[in-house]
Amino acid sequence: MGGQRRSDHAVRLWVNDNFKPLVDAYVKAVGDARRGARGKEFEEGIATAREEARKNEFAAAVKRINALIAKSTDDIDAREKLVKAHDELVDQAKEHFEARRKEAKDLAAAGTKDEAIRIYQALVSSLGNGSVDEFSLTSQVAKKELDALK
Repeated sequence: MGGQRRSDHAVRLWVNDNFKPLVDAYVKAVGDARRGARGKEFEEGIATAREEARKNEFAAAVKRINALIAKSTDDIDAREKLVKAHDELVDQAKEHFEARRKEAKDLAAAGTKDEAIRIYQALVSSLGNGSVDEFSLTSQVAKKELDALK
């Protein structure tokens, strides 16, 4: 926003009336190209985060999306897409956590504690071991249940 205001001011002060349409077209083209490049960066980031989530690397995926959200302060449309992708990833991680947790509890009840321990260790790792705010509580729950099994 600040750059646009400065360019408008400079055009009013320094550009001859005959050339204002050309300058306006140029400024618009540069702005559109810049937004397009950033939009492409955001789309690639979302795709990479979804791929990480597919591999059960939820902490890495959410960290990537959070970094992109921090970069998107001036692009409302991109920010909405990023926040939506973030919420989807967090929901997907919680569903994964609940399913794997149930599986680990069933295995522990059946007497296969070693496999249950491996599941909990994988859960703690995929949720970032407390390094991601969105998953800190679920990571703590998995750690406590892991400690109870050992």
